[in-house]
Amino acid sequence: MFSAMTNGLQLVSSLVLARAISPEQYGAFAVGATVVGFARFLGDCGAGSVVIQQPGMEGGSRTQLGQAFTIQLVVAGVAAVLLMLSAPFLRAAFDAPPETTWIVIVLAVTLLLEAPAVVPRVRLRREQKFQRLQVLGVVPVLGLYGTQISGLLLGYGIAALVAAQVVVSLLLSVSLTLGGGGLVRPVLRGSWSLARRGMAYQGTLVVQSLFSITSLAVVGTQLDTAELGLWTWCTVLATPLISLAQNLHGVVFPSLSRLNEHHSGRHDEAVQTVARLQFLFVSVAVGLLCGLAVPTVRLVFDPVWLEGTGAARAALLGVLPLVLATLVAAALESRGRADLRLRSMLISSVVGVSAMVVLADRFGATGAAIGSYLLVPLVDVAILLRWTRVDLRRAVLNAIVLTGATFGVAFMLAAHVTDLGGLLEAAVVAGVVGVVLMPVVDRRSLQRAWRVLRSP
Repeated sequence: MFSAMTNGLQLVSSLVLARAISPEQYGAFAVGATVVGFARFLGDCGAGSVVIQQPGMEGGSRTQLGQAFTIQLVVAGVAAVLLMLSAPFLRAAFDAPPETTWIVIVLAVTLLLEAPAVVPRVRLRREQKFQRLQVLGVVPVLGLYGTQISGLLLGYGIAALVAAQVVVSLLLSVSLTLGGGGLVRPVLRGSWSLARRGMAYQGTLVVQSLFSITSLAVVGTQLDTAELGLWTWCTVLATPLISLAQNLHGVVFPSLSRLNEHHSGRHDEAVQTVARLQFLFVSVAVGLLCGLAVPTVRLVFDPVWLEGTGAARAALLGVLPLVLATLVAAALESRGRADLRLRSMLISSVVGVSAMVVLADRFGATGAAIGSYLLVPLVDVAILLRWTRVDLRRAVLNAIVLTGATFGVAFMLAAHVTDLGGLLEAAVVAGVVGVVLMPVVDRRSLQRAWRVLRSP
C-alpha cells in the first residue's frame, strides 16, 4: 500500500515537473543533486550495515549505534562544509547555469538534517520491523511530494525541487527519531574501528555515487544542457521499479542475515524463490512500459521530452539486471562477503564510464543511458552470478520470455494509440497478457507465494 502511494505521488510529481521545467532547468538541478548525492552515499561509512549483519545482538548495542551516529555526524559535517565552499567551482566545472551554486549550498545542508535518522533506521532494520519503517517513512514522502508539486504548480520552478529536499530531510529525521526508538549518545571510542569494518559495505554505495558524478561529467562535457536534462529525466518511467529494487535490498539483506545466522541451509533456496517471484512481476512491468513508451511520453508527459524516449527504454531494460544484481548482492552481503559486491561494482562502473564516452558522443542522451543505466547493471550481475552458489538461470529465462511477450503486445498496440483512453486500454490489454502468462511460465513459484501469504 505504501509503495503504491509513493509511486502514485511520484508519477503526479513527474507529470507536473515535465510541464513546469524545461530539460535545461532540470539539468541544472541534476548537477547539484548528483554532487550532493555523492556525499549522502558516504553515509555512516557502512557502520550501520555491520551492526545489521553481525549475529548475536537484538537491535545492536547502544555503543555501536552511538559509534555509527558519530561517524554519520562527522562525515555529514565535513561533506557539507566542503560542498558549500566548492559550490562555485563545481558550477564552473560542469558549465552549469548560475543557479547551480545556491542549489549545491542548500542541498549540502540536508546532509546535516538527515544525520539523526541513521540510528533509528539501523535499529529497525536490524529488528526486521520493516512495516514500522515504512509507516514512519510516509510523513517524509508526503512532505517531499506535497512541497514539490505545490511549489511547481505555483510557478517556483527549481526552487520548489530544492525546498522539497529540505522538507523531506527534516521530516525524515523527526519521524524516525520519534517512532524508531529515539537517538543514542555519540560514542567516539571505537568509531574508527567500526568504520573500517563497514568500508566494504559502504564502498559499493560510494562507487555507485562516484560513477554518477563521472557519468554526469561525461554527459555534461559531451552533450549540451538540454541533452543532459533528457539523460537525467529518462529514468522517470523506471523510477518506481528502481525504488522497488532498493526497497527489496533494505528488506532482504537483514532477513537473509538472520536466516544465515539461524537457518543457513535455507539461505540459497530463499534467494532463488525471491528472484523468480520478483522477476515475474517486474518483467511484465518493464515490457509494458517499454512497448508503450512513445505514447506515454507524448500524452502523459509532454512532447518536448520525446527525444528522451530511447533513453527511457534503455533505463527500463536496465531494471531487469539491476533487480537481480541487488538481490544477489544482498545474498553475498548477508554472508559477510561485501568485498565481492564492491569488486563487481568497481569493474562494472569502469566498463560503464568507458562505454559512455563512446556511446554519448555517437548516440547522445540515448547512448549515455545505454552505458549508465543498462550496461553497468548487466556487467555487475554477470560478475555477481559467478560468485553465487544459487542457480538463477530459470529466473533469467522467465524474465526474457515475459518481457518479450508483453513488449510485443504493447508495441503493436502503441501504434494505434491516439489519446489517453486508448493508452489506458492498450496498457490493460498488454498487462492482462503478461499476467496470464505468469502461471504458464512459473506456476510453482506463484503457488509457493500464495501458501506463504495464506499461512498464519
